[in-house]
Amino acid sequence: MDSILGGGGDGDAIVIGGTLPLSGAYADTATYIEDGYRQWASDVNDDGGLLGREVDLVIEDDQSEASEGVSQLNRLITREGVDLLLGGYPGSTAAGQMQVADQNDMVYVSMGGHMASFEQGFEYAFGAPPLMGQWWYDGFFNWLEGQPESEWPETAAAIT
Repeated sequence: MDSILGGGGDGDAIVIGGTLPLSGAYADTATYIEDGYRQWASDVNDDGGLLGREVDLVIEDDQSEASEGVSQLNRLITREGVDLLLGGYPGSTAAGQMQVADQNDMVYVSMGGHMASFEQGFEYAFGAPPLMGQWWYDGFFNWLEGQPESEWPETAAAIT
């Protein structure tokens, strides 16, 4: 955190790193997440940066493998010297990465979907949106109410 709050050097960019499954089983969803991360960084930089400093993103492909995501996050911290960590996807990757973040006293900003990960007592990990376990049903039922009743499903299931 010192590098972000002024100990890192005169106006250097804040480097935010993370992994996403840009290939493999979860790649389709991960491209949307990457687009969101990059749009956020662009918006922040267009508005003068974070704490007045430009934001640089480093996003590595963990190939949809949780162990690869953990290894790459370790490398981003120890070799690349990133200042902050972006949450990985899916929750199985994020859970392992949260442990790495805590071991290195690094802030880990998760997307917030994997509630069980946040119940492990990690000090440096938090979810930016509400955790999925807290709101998924609201979104579903609000959506359902907006549909014609004739199109409502006869049955529904939730896997938690």
